[in-house]
Parts: sequence; C-alpha cells; structure tokens
Amino acid sequence: MPVGKPDNVPATGQVIRLDASGATLAVLAAAAYGAQGGTGTVHYADGTSAPYTLWVDDWYATSSSTGARVAAVLAYNNGPSGRIAQPVTFWRTDIALRQGARIGAVELPSTGTLSRGCVHVFALSVG
Repeated sequence: MPVGKPDNVPATGQVIRLDASGATLAVLAAAAYGAQGGTGTVHYADGTSAPYTLWVDDWYATSSSTGARVAAVLAYNNGPSGRIAQPVTFWRTDIALRQGARIGAVELPSTGTLSRGCVHVFALSVG
C-alpha cells in the first residue's frame, strides 16, 4: 500500500454488506491508543440479527489482553511521513455465527474516534 493511502476503516458503526454463510466471522483489526472495542450487529439475510462483541488490542501491543489472537507482526509501519521503525501487531478475533444462516450485512461497533482511539478494521472473512 502506498504511503498515506488508507488500508483500513475505523469502526464507527458502518454497515458492510456481506453475502456469505459459515460458522465464523473473522475480523482482522488493530486498535489505537490501547485496547478498544464495542458491540456490533450481524444482520442475517432472513431479516433477523444478533449482537456481537469485538475487542482488539493496541497495534503496538505484543501480547493480548482482550483474547484476540496475533494474526501478524510487522517490523515497521508506513505513516503519513514515511516508514516508522516500530513493530506493529494485527489481531484476529472470531465471532460465532448462527449455524446454517446466510449473512446479509455486518454492522461494525462504534469504537471511538481517530484522535482518541478506535478499532481499525483491515478485513472481514466468513468461514
């Protein structure tokens, strides 16, 4: 990803359309300014919905306080001014889905603001 280009979305209650079915929704994310999280909603294609809780650790953390699992550790990150020589951690959190149900959308939790800390979501996957 080029320096200064967005590669994630801050979780602020957005609804992301997702046409998939599976047992688990995997979220690849990292928090800023400490562990962050909140409650979101899985919207199923049949019109029903279910809340879920998403908590992830800070991207500078080296161990989890939230139960999230390490997905990747990178040696540096690209900031607005270029490379920053600080290792960063991406976290994976799994959310159990209703068996046999098709997802229509996922509503992300509203986790804060960029300046005060929030969850940055990099990817969603259903499996």
